[in-house]
Amino acid sequence: RRTRSYVDEAGRPAGEKGGISEVVLIRHFAEKQQQSYFFEESMFVPPMFQEDIEQIFADVIRLTASLRATLKAQYETSRVFPQYQPSQLVDALQMYVHLTGNPIWATPPYPTELSQSLARYRQSYDQTEMVRMADIQKGCVYVAAAVSRYFSQEKRGQGLMLRDRDGNPDNGRGVRGKFLRVSDVEAFVAKHVPTKRSDLAPLKLNAGGQLAPWEMLFLMPKRAVGEGRGDSVVDLTNTFSVGIADQTLLITALGGPKFESQYSLFASYGKTDEERNFSLTTHQLRHLQDTELFRVGVADTIISKRHNRQSVAQSYVYDHRSLAETMSAVELPDDWADSLGGGNATIIAKLVYSGKANGPIVREFKRIQAEEGDHAALQFLMAEADGFHATPYGTCLTSFTVDPCPKNLECVDDCRHLSATDLPEHRTNLVVLHGRLKMALEHARSKPEGTVGRANQIAHAEKRLTGVEKLLATAPGELVFPEGVDLSNSNKNRSILNGT
Repeated sequence: RRTRSYVDEAGRPAGEKGGISEVVLIRHFAEKQQQSYFFEESMFVPPMFQEDIEQIFADVIRLTASLRATLKAQYETSRVFPQYQPSQLVDALQMYVHLTGNPIWATPPYPTELSQSLARYRQSYDQTEMVRMADIQKGCVYVAAAVSRYFSQEKRGQGLMLRDRDGNPDNGRGVRGKFLRVSDVEAFVAKHVPTKRSDLAPLKLNAGGQLAPWEMLFLMPKRAVGEGRGDSVVDLTNTFSVGIADQTLLITALGGPKFESQYSLFASYGKTDEERNFSLTTHQLRHLQDTELFRVGVADTIISKRHNRQSVAQSYVYDHRSLAETMSAVELPDDWADSLGGGNATIIAKLVYSGKANGPIVREFKRIQAEEGDHAALQFLMAEADGFHATPYGTCLTSFTVDPCPKNLECVDDCRHLSATDLPEHRTNLVVLHGRLKMALEHARSKPEGTVGRANQIAHAEKRLTGVEKLLATAPGELVFPEGVDLSNSNKNRSILNGT
C-alpha cells in the first residue's frame, strides 16, 4: 500500500480547491516485461474502490501476521525452526503440528469444547482459539491414527527419530510422551520434504535491489492438505511451511485448468450448479477493462499506462468493441458530419478518416477529394453509401445495389475489395477458418491417388488457406489483394454459352 499527496501552489491540500488531496496506490509487479527480474509498478486505486481495498489490506495483513513472522525468522536465520535451539527436544505431538499444520491430534469423537472451538476459529481465524484447542487436547487420552502413521518406521529411519526425555532413541510403540530433536527434524525436512520448504529466495527487482519473501502481501501455508479435508483446519501460527501466493494459486482459485476447477472459489462457494462451474482467467479482467475504457473514450495512452504496457499498439489487442462501437468513437470534422447526416455514408467516412478501410470506393473518394474538394467527394460518398459491408472476416467496399455478391463470403479467394481490420472477432473467425481449411486439406490429401475430385479439393483448400494467411498478415485498413480480381463482376456479361 502506498499513498501520494497533492497540494496547490501555496502548499494547501488540493481537495480544498476541488481536487484530490491524497490517493492510494498498490505497488505490484507488471506482467509481460520480458525481463529476468520483477518489474515494480504502482497502480492508482479509484476512489470508489478505496474503502474496499483498504479493508482487504487490513484483513490480509491480520490473517497473514503469524505466517509473516515465521517466514521472516526463517529468512533471517536460514533455519526451519528458528524458535528452537538445534539441540532442543520438542514433544512429538507439538512437532506433528509444526510439520503438518494440523492442530488436531486427538482421536474423534472430539470433546464438545474442542468442536465448538473449531467452529469459532473457522468463523474468525482468531489465533487464541488455537491455544484453547491445544489446552483442551491435553485432557484427551487417545492419539489419532494419522499421527502414528506420520511417525512410521520409514520416517523414523529417514530422521524422525523418536526419543525419550533424556534424548535417547525410543523405538517403543506409540507417540505420546516422546520427543524429537530439532536438528534431526530440520535435516529430515531439508532432505525428504522439499516441496514443503518455505519460500526463502529473495525476489530480484528491476531497480537493482531485492525483496524478501516475507515482505509480499499474500502469503499462505504450503501444501496445507488438512484444511478442507475432514474436520480440521490449519494452524497458521505453528506450521513451519510458508509460501508466496503465486500465479498458479490464482489461476486455480479462479477455475483455471479443468482438472483443478474443483478447487476454485466458484466450486467452493457457488450456490447453484451453474455458479459452481464458473471460471475466469486473469486476463479476462484486463480485456474487459480495456474494452470499457475504450468505449467511454479514455485515451489509448492512458489505458496503456494503466496496464503497464510498453506501447499503445498492445492495448488495441485487448479492445473488443464491435465495429459500430469503434466507429462511434471516431469524430469527423464538423463540415463532414453536417454534410453526411448519418447512415452508411458516415460509417464509410469514419473508416476512411481513421484509415481502417481501402478499396475502389475509397480510392475514388480520395481522387475526387484531391481534384474537386471535400464537398464533391462527400456527395460521391453519399451516392455510394450502400457499398459498405462488414463480413465475418473483414470489410468490403463495393456496391451491390443491383445484384448481391456472386461470391458471397469467398472474399479470401483474391477479392480486390477485401480490407483487413483490427477487430478481435474478425481475427477469431479467421483463426477458426484457418483450422477448418487445414483439416479439409489434410482430409483431401489422405484420399488415394486417382480419387475423383481429389485434385480439385486440394487446390481449392490450398488457395483459400493461402488467402486466409495473407489476410491474417495484412495491416488493418489495407487491401488484402490489391492486384486481385473483382469477384463482384464474375457473373457479368456471361451466358450459358460462355466456355463452350
